[in-house]
Amino acid sequence: MQVTKLLNNISVEVRRGAAQSNPKPIRQYAAIYIAKQSILSSDITDASADTIFLQSVSSCGVFVGDYIQIDDEVLLILAISQNNLSVSRGASSSAATSHTAGAAVIAIRSTAIVQGWNFLETATKLLLQSYDMPSIQVGRFLQIEDEIVLVTNVSTDGVETERGVGQTEVVAHAGGTTVTVVLMTTVIRESRIWHNDTAIRVFNTSVFEISSGLFLELEDEIILVSDVRAVSDAVLELQVARSSSRRQALD
Repeated sequence: MQVTKLLNNISVEVRRGAAQSNPKPIRQYAAIYIAKQSILSSDITDASADTIFLQSVSSCGVFVGDYIQIDDEVLLILAISQNNLSVSRGASSSAATSHTAGAAVIAIRSTAIVQGWNFLETATKLLLQSYDMPSIQVGRFLQIEDEIVLVTNVSTDGVETERGVGQTEVVAHAGGTTVTVVLMTTVIRESRIWHNDTAIRVFNTSVFEISSGLFLELEDEIILVSDVRAVSDAVLELQVARSSSRRQALD
C-alpha cells in the first residue's frame, strides 16, 4: 500500500495494491514495513530512458538485481554508479511512463518460495522454486520466517547458506514458505549490544559497505557510525554515536 495522506498522529490514508500487489485483510497489530526510499533528482521524460538519477542511492539500500517503484512503475536495477541507476523499465507488467523530479523512489523487497520439501535445521542448502532472482547473491541476507541466513554460494543446485545469523533461531521451514531478500536497513550484529556500548561488532559483507557518517537502524534505534575497524575478514567493529534517550539493550 502507498500512503497518500496523513490524517492525524495515528491515522493515514492509503492506496491499496501498489506495485501490482494484491490487497488482503490485515490483522490487528500486524507489523508494518516502512520501505526504504530516495527521491528522483531529475525528470524522467522519456518512457524508454534507461538511466535515472537519485538524490541518494544509499538511502534506498538497494543493489543490482533489486526492484524499485516510482509512482506506479516498477523498475529492475541493472547497474549502479554513484547515485545513477541503469534500469530495465516497466518490470512486473507495469507501464513505463514519465516521472517528475521529487518523485519518491521506493525499494521493493524481493521474495522467493522454498521448494516443495522442508528446509531442515541441519540443512545449509536452500532449494527455491525459482533461481531467476539476481538479488539473491553471495553476501546478502535472507529471512525465512523469524530466521536470518547469509548467502555463501548460489548455483543452479541451490543456495548455500550460513544458518541462524544474528543469533536468530535455526528451525525447520516447510516447503512453500516465503523467503525474503533483506534490504540492508539494519545490520546483523555479532553479539549482544548493551545500553552503554559505543563499539558494536557486525558481520562484514561484500555487498553492504559500512563507512563513517552512515546512519544505521538497529531495531528501533538509529545510530551514527563514526569509525570502522576490521576485526577479521568476517567481522567489523563500529564506533557509533547513540542517543541517550533512545538507547536500549539489543539481544
